Amino acid sequence: MKKNTLIVFFFFAVIVAGTYGVIYGGDKLGKFISSLTSGSFWLPDNDPLKGLYACRFKTIKYSIGNIDPGFDISSDEVSRALKEAEAIWETGTGKDLFNEVKPEAGSVSVNLVFDSRQKDTISLKGLTDSISSDEERFNALKAEYDKELATFKPIETEYLALTAKYEPLRKDLTETVSLYEKKRVLYETEVISWNNKGGPPKPIYDQLIKDKADLDTLYAQIKAKEESIKSTKDRLTAIIDPYNTSAGKLNTLGGILNRMAESLNSNIKRYNQFEGSKEEFVTGIYKTSGLSKEIDVYQFYDFDELVFILAHEMGHALNSGHASDPASIMYPVIGAQKKMATEEDISLIAKSCPK
Repeated sequence: MKKNTLIVFFFFAVIVAGTYGVIYGGDKLGKFISSLTSGSFWLPDNDPLKGLYACRFKTIKYSIGNIDPGFDISSDEVSRALKEAEAIWETGTGKDLFNEVKPEAGSVSVNLVFDSRQKDTISLKGLTDSISSDEERFNALKAEYDKELATFKPIETEYLALTAKYEPLRKDLTETVSLYEKKRVLYETEVISWNNKGGPPKPIYDQLIKDKADLDTLYAQIKAKEESIKSTKDRLTAIIDPYNTSAGKLNTLGGILNRMAESLNSNIKRYNQFEGSKEEFVTGIYKTSGLSKEIDVYQFYDFDELVFILAHEMGHALNSGHASDPASIMYPVIGAQKKMATEEDISLIAKSCPK
């Protein structure tokens, strides 16, 4: 090794070792220095980056697909948002994970799909377009949030009650049908057996008649339970759209208000957000079907929110699940995130990456 290289390596080691001494304490500094002299690179077991060293990432190619004109955003702006979303993961992991390409087989197609969700979001933006003061804009959105919350709460109460009711009903029906089938098989087997013998004696005949009556009663119970499940399911089906729509509007408003409160240096409480009946039902989804891979975005309030949604779905493309920390990119709803991956985000990627 040349002298100049040794000097550069020495100063690099001093700087990094000093950083590790501050972060992890003097007791681990010795391990780090020893690892440098041995040609390895030691990290504490709880360092989120440690799990990434075993990962064998293959760069994910993505391309811009269909951008509905209803979003009033250009392909160049979507590309810029994708680059910012990509940077969140690549900066956090130190890995080259994504690459934008022209549409080609195998690339992840990114689409903006316009429906009632974005239409409602545009209406929300219209509430504040004429308001110049950030504080007044905040208050206008807060009033809309409170109004929507009053609409949402009774729907949520009914939805939660129905979902809590449905699973026990389904389980009970399954068990009853299973019991009925077992008894039916035993009954029919015995009837056939006695018929082959010329008929049962009187006591057994009377018992078979009673068993048949019990089967009929059990069958009637099954029919009643099926009807109860059907009515519960029908009501769930009827309520799911208004529930999702209202929860989606609250998620959008809550995310905006939380970010605005922070920029206004406000001590205002955090605004609740709701995960809804299915994951990411309001914003976007990463989906695969055979060789086809897509990220569909349905709703975003502004450019930053689009970046967060794209980064979240890119996380799913990396096989990450959901996070529990509201500040994490992989948390199911947007509100407290910044444009950086948290330790939890990195740990999720490290756990799910190809080795």
